[in-house]
Amino acid sequence: LKLEKSRQGSSGNKIKIFRLNAIEEILKSFEEKLEDHQKTARMGIQDKVNKILKSIAIKDMRINIREDYSIAVIYNGESLPRSGGENQLVSLVFTAALVWFAKIRLTAEGEFLLPGTLAPLVLDAPFGQLDDDYQPKVAKVIPDLGQQVVLLVSGSQGNENVIKTFENKIGSDIILRRHTTKSQGEVEAKSVTVDGEEYP
Repeated sequence: LKLEKSRQGSSGNKIKIFRLNAIEEILKSFEEKLEDHQKTARMGIQDKVNKILKSIAIKDMRINIREDYSIAVIYNGESLPRSGGENQLVSLVFTAALVWFAKIRLTAEGEFLLPGTLAPLVLDAPFGQLDDDYQPKVAKVIPDLGQQVVLLVSGSQGNENVIKTFENKIGSDIILRRHTTKSQGEVEAKSVTVDGEEYP
């Protein structure tokens, strides 16, 4: 309203009006560019997620990233609620797609947005809610989802089928030991077997 009154004011306001009009045009141009970049990012990430889901999902399953960045999962053309395992699968694949998108924008140039980056893909308990059918399928694609992948898994998640899928793709195994202030009699000692060797 103040802007409109200024525009209708005296001739002394002409320079101010010109500047305000120029600022409005610049802001509009920036908003349009940002909207284009956001749409490109949404569509690129959505396509990547759907490509991965197509290769590993048991159901006919794809995602749709809405303009507000919420995610709808579509089964046979219908948006339906997800199970815990499907939530985990979609979250895992979506996170991987973000890392992939940051990587492909590594050499991006322009004055509007910063270039991407090479980020490690760190997955904590990625198999926790996945059933036995999904675990090896997901394990098979995980090494290709990032330039460097760090998996944090428990003994139950790093089962024989999963570890076998990772053969020749593991750079390093690291065992995290939990220490307790309780006495040996209060806590049962546990161990983990890696490559046939048992570790406390």
